[in-house]
Amino acid sequence: MPTIPGGAEWLIILVIFVLLFGAKKLPELSRSVGQSITSFKQGVHEAGPEDGETGADAATGSEPPSDGGSAQAPRAENGELGSQPRDHGNA
Repeated sequence: MPTIPGGAEWLIILVIFVLLFGAKKLPELSRSVGQSITSFKQGVHEAGPEDGETGADAATGSEPPSDGGSAQAPRAENGELGSQPRDHGNA
């Protein structure tokens, strides 16, 4: 089972990076990675809940009821739930 690299392994990895990219490029690369991470975090923060949604509403995608909190569906004239009239076979 693979394990997390220790001190000697990190030293070897660092030497390989220096050989691949050169000593002058490494500070540039690390700065670029840091700026990318910062930009990503800002984007995630800006793309938070929109239109005044709370955290729970944004997570579930549900909208609060607009009729003052009633979560029940409107009843049809015959007292049954739903808005479509039922056909009882009367022809």
